[in-house]
Amino acid sequence: MGVKAYFENIHQVILQQVKSANQEINVAVAWFTDRQLFDALCERAMKGVKVSVALIDDEINCGANRLNFAKLQNLKGTVTFLESKNTPECIINFALLIKMW
Repeated sequence: MGVKAYFENIHQVILQQVKSANQEINVAVAWFTDRQLFDALCERAMKGVKVSVALIDDEINCGANRLNFAKLQNLKGTVTFLESKNTPECIINFALLIKMW
């Protein structure tokens, strides 16, 4: 698999890849606030895809306006809160790495 950089429509590219995942999705980001991507992860978890998310334990991810991470956990997804994370990434089906700087 070669490297491909995206500079436009990044949200749509990530959403498309998440929606087409059929084995496993591992996400590590500082903050996760995108409801559309979160819903896509939940949909994949409902289809039996193994979904894991690692986030910073802070007000954005854990405060009153956070996403409902319990929903993903109820769908057998894994949500881990960490002290810090410097570089966000997403691994889909053991092969596709989406890295954001």
